[in-house]
Formats: sequence, C-alpha cells, structure tokens
Amino acid sequence: MNYIFQLILFLLLVYISEHINKEIIIIYKNPVFKIIFLFSLYIYGSNDIPFTIFLAFYYVYLGQRIQQKELLYKII
Repeated sequence: MNYIFQLILFLLLVYISEHINKEIIIIYKNPVFKIIFLFSLYIYGSNDIPFTIFLAFYYVYLGQRIQQKELLYKII
C-alpha cells in the first residue's frame, strides 16, 4: 500500500510541476506551508529515507520551477 501511495504522490507532483499557476505559487511561498512540510519531512524521514530524499529534492526543484516561471512569465 505504501508503494501505491508513493506512485500516486509522484504522479501528482509531476503534474503540479508542469502546471504551475498562481495558487500553487501562493501556497509554496506561505511560511506555514514551509514549516509544516519541513516538519513532516523531519518526522517521516526516519521511516522511509529514499522517499524523504525524493521529497526534499522535489521541494527544491519546485522552487526553481516557480522562480523560472516568475522570471519568464511575470506570474506574480
């Protein structure tokens, strides 16, 4: 069951990174989201290390994609 959840989450994250809109940028830049996300990585990190590393890399990748969209298309 854990692998099914990870696959669904991976597909959702790929979809989000390809269809970044203003709402996703607002959520990503919200400090409460950052605290909750990083705290969940801290709590969940010892249970599944490869998945946690994947989420941490994706967090950085999404930040880069958002910055690229903002610079190229002046979203916000």
